[in-house]
Amino acid sequence: LHSFGKYKEVTLSLDQGFNVLYGANGAGKSTLIQFLLWMFYDPQHGKRVLREKLRERFRPWDGSALWGELEFTHNGIDYRMERFYDTPSKKRFAVYHGVTGDEVTEEFLPTPGEALFGFGQEAFLRTFFVGQLSSPFEKEGKEDELQAALMNLSTSGNEAVSAQKAEKTIDDTARPLQLKSGKGGLIGASEEKLDRLYALMDERRHREGELHLKMQRLSQVEEEIARQKANKEQATLAAQAQKQDALKALDGEAEALQKELERIALQLEGVAVDRLPEAEEACRVLKNTREQINQLRTAQEEERVRCAVAEEQAKQQQLQAEATQKQRKTLLVVIGSVVALAGVLCGLLVHPVLFTLLAVGVFAIVAGTLQKQNKIEHSVEETIYNKRDFDSEVEELTKKESAAKGVLVAVFGREVLEDEVRLAITRVNEKKIKELQAEELSKRRALLEQSGVAVNTTEDQTLLSEWGRLKAELENGFSGLPDLRALTEEVASEEEKLARMKQKHEALMLAKQWILEQAEVLRNSFGPQLNEAAAKILSQLTQGELNGVRVSGEYKMELSDPQGSHAIDYFSNGTVDQAYLSLRLGILDLLQKQQDGPLLLDDVFCQYDDHRLQAGLAFLAERAKTQQILYCTCRAEEYPEGTKIIKIDGLF
Repeated sequence: LHSFGKYKEVTLSLDQGFNVLYGANGAGKSTLIQFLLWMFYDPQHGKRVLREKLRERFRPWDGSALWGELEFTHNGIDYRMERFYDTPSKKRFAVYHGVTGDEVTEEFLPTPGEALFGFGQEAFLRTFFVGQLSSPFEKEGKEDELQAALMNLSTSGNEAVSAQKAEKTIDDTARPLQLKSGKGGLIGASEEKLDRLYALMDERRHREGELHLKMQRLSQVEEEIARQKANKEQATLAAQAQKQDALKALDGEAEALQKELERIALQLEGVAVDRLPEAEEACRVLKNTREQINQLRTAQEEERVRCAVAEEQAKQQQLQAEATQKQRKTLLVVIGSVVALAGVLCGLLVHPVLFTLLAVGVFAIVAGTLQKQNKIEHSVEETIYNKRDFDSEVEELTKKESAAKGVLVAVFGREVLEDEVRLAITRVNEKKIKELQAEELSKRRALLEQSGVAVNTTEDQTLLSEWGRLKAELENGFSGLPDLRALTEEVASEEEKLARMKQKHEALMLAKQWILEQAEVLRNSFGPQLNEAAAKILSQLTQGELNGVRVSGEYKMELSDPQGSHAIDYFSNGTVDQAYLSLRLGILDLLQKQQDGPLLLDDVFCQYDDHRLQAGLAFLAERAKTQQILYCTCRAEEYPEGTKIIKIDGLF
C-alpha cells in the first residue's frame, strides 16, 4: 500500500492458508479489506454516501493520490496489479505478467474481480466478502446474479448458462426492434418512416389538387392579360392623340403671348424702360413739390393776413400803451412830487436823513417811464421776427420741379403726365409677366415632348406578377417531394419490412414468455443442493446442534434442530450469523468448482460466544486448507496451528 487511507508505503505478505489480521478497533483492519475491494473492483459509480465512495473515503488526509499494488496467483501464473487514482484525468490501472513483465491488462477487464472470480461487485460482496454484522442479505433485484447461477447449476450443471441470460439475450435482441415501453426501436422508426411516407403521399395528393386549381387560374390570368394588352394599346393611341392636342394648345397659347409682347413693345417704343423707376420717382417728386408749393402759397397768404392783423394790433397796443404811459407818468410825477416835497420838509424840519425820500420819488418816476417803452419796442420786434421768407422756399421747390420734369423728358423724350408714366410701368410689368408665361409654356412643351405616353399599368403588373408566380409554382409544384411511383414502391417496401420486424418481435416475446414460464417452474430447483451445502457447513459451525437448512427463492431461511424446523427470526443473533455465514459459504461452494478466490472476513464472529468462536475458528482453519482466508479481528485468541497472525500495529 503506497498510499491508501492511513497506510503509507506498507508491504503485507499473506500465506495461502489462514491469515489473521489482529488489531484494536480503528487500527486499520477494515481499511486493508477495502483496499483489496478497491484493487479488484474500484467501486465508485452511483454512490451518494461518503462511506460508499472509496476514493474519497480512503484518500489520505494529506491529499495525496490513492496508490497500491497487489501480487496474486491465478491458474498457476503470477501477476502484479497496480492501481493509481488522483483525479479523473490522472489515474492508472495495469496488470503485468509476473515473470515476463508484459502488460496483460486486457485479460482482466472490465474489472479484475469479474475476470478472476466470475462475479460482479455485488455478488462478490455477498460471497467472498463478509463484513461486520452483514451476514444476512437480500436479493439484488430482478436480475439476481447469484440466484440465476444457482438455478442453472441445478438444472444444467453449468452456472454459465442462465435463464436470465436467455431472457437478457432475447431482450437485447428485441430491444433494437422495440423498447419495453412499446415505443422507439426499429419498429418505431419504421412506423415513423411510414407515417412520414403517408404524409408525403397525402401532401402530394393535396398539391395535385392545388396545382389543378392553379392551372385553371393561370388560364384565366393569361386571358385577362391578353384583354388588358388590347385595352392598353387602345389607351396608348388615345393618350398619343391627347398629347398632340395638348402640344397644339400650348403652341396656340405661345403664339398669343408673342403677339401681346409685340404689342407692348410697340407701345413702349422710344421709352427708356430701364429708367422707368427714375421716371416713377420723378413723378412722385413732382407731385410732392406741387403740393408743397400750393401749401406754401396758402401759408404765405395766411401769413400776410396774420402780419396785417399783428401790425394793426401792435398799433392799437402802442396807442393804448402811450395813453397808459401818460397816465402813469402823471401819477408818478404827482407821487414823486409829493414824496420829494415831503422829503424836503422832513429833512428841513425833522432830520436831514429824510432828504432821501426826495431821491426815491425821482427814481420811481424815471423807472416807470423806461419800462413801458421797452415793452412796446419788444412787441413790435417779435411781430417782425415771425414773418417767413416764402419766396425763397417757393424758389427751391420750383427748382426740384424743373429737375423732375427733366428726368421725365430724358426717359420719354418729351414731357408726359403722371398717368402716362404709370401706364408705361404697367406695360413693363405686363411684359415681364407675359415673358414668364411664355417661358413656362416653353418648358411645359419640352416636358410634354420628352414624356412618353402614360397609361395605367398597375393592374398589368399585378397580373404579370401573378402569372410569373403561378408558372413558377406549377414548374416547382412537386419540389421536395419524391416521385409518386418511387414513393409508392418505398411505402410497399417499408410496410413489408415493418411486418417482418413485428413478426420477429412477436416471436421473440412469445419465446421470452415461454422461457419465463419454464424458469418459474425451475426457480426452486436449486433449493435441495443449496440446502444440503448450507446444512453441512452450519452443522460444522454448531458442532451438530443444527443440522438442517431450508432456503427459499428470496434467501429466507428455516433452521432444523432435533425438535423441528423454525424460521430464522426465532434464533439468537449468534445463531443467525452462523446460519447466514453457512448460506454464503454454501453458495460459494456450489458456484466454485475450484475454490480459487480468497475469503475475506471482517470480524464476522463479533457476536459469537467463546464456544461458537472456537468452533468457527476451527472451521476456518479446516477450510483454509483449500481456500485462502483473510480474517480480521480485534480479539486475541489461540488460533489453530499453521495460522499466520499479522499484528496491524506492527505495520506502521
